[in-house]
Amino acid sequence: MADSRDILTRPAAAGVTDVYGPDPDQVVEWFTPVSPPRATVAVVHGGFWRPEYDRAHLRPLCGALRDAGMRVAAVEYRRGVAPAVTAGDVAAAVGHVGEAVAGEPLLLLGHSAGGHLALYLEPRAAVPVAGVVALAPVTDMRDGWRRDLDGGAVAAFLGGSPEEVPDLYDEFTVAEPGSRAVVLHGDVDEWVPVEMSREYVARTGRTVLRELPGVGHFPPIDPESAVWPVLRETLDDLATGRPATH
Repeated sequence: MADSRDILTRPAAAGVTDVYGPDPDQVVEWFTPVSPPRATVAVVHGGFWRPEYDRAHLRPLCGALRDAGMRVAAVEYRRGVAPAVTAGDVAAAVGHVGEAVAGEPLLLLGHSAGGHLALYLEPRAAVPVAGVVALAPVTDMRDGWRRDLDGGAVAAFLGGSPEEVPDLYDEFTVAEPGSRAVVLHGDVDEWVPVEMSREYVARTGRTVLRELPGVGHFPPIDPESAVWPVLRETLDDLATGRPATH
């Protein structure tokens, strides 16, 4: 499947913005279905933690999930700052969402660097999380540095090399999830190689990996792609408690 970047600039209607902090980037954008939602999905966008990428490119996905019966909260967060600030923002946003929908199933969904943040924060969440879906996530900081993802994105995020800030590389490498977790990863992804997810699943032992044959980095977030039903079914499985293996 061609790895078109069209989804990054495709126009889509915005949701309703809510704030969880004083900074302009400390916002959540809600997409709410007409009927009672089956679950709420907190969506964390990617972009290799860089300031130039924000939640706007996930609006087509958020709208499609809303139309499929999910309440969606697109999380914005500060980028290009200390990693603890970025992670703290996402944690605060997820807590804000969880408190707003208390009593309903809450899922986390992240793509690329957003997949990293979703997996990293899920065990630390201050609210109950029913499951997490990570799309082509960056899971190992040292491996990401060795692979020079997006031209030094890991070093830029953590503020140095593994030799310069080893504790941060340890801290932000993703550990075993605390709830049910599924990784969806295209096997021809040139931005975050699927080998990273294979190694993560082997290392942690609890996560389901669903490899997407012939799929690159961007189709998993594109509701017009052929793999969109896989993501929708995976979220439905986690929301209803079914095994996310089919």
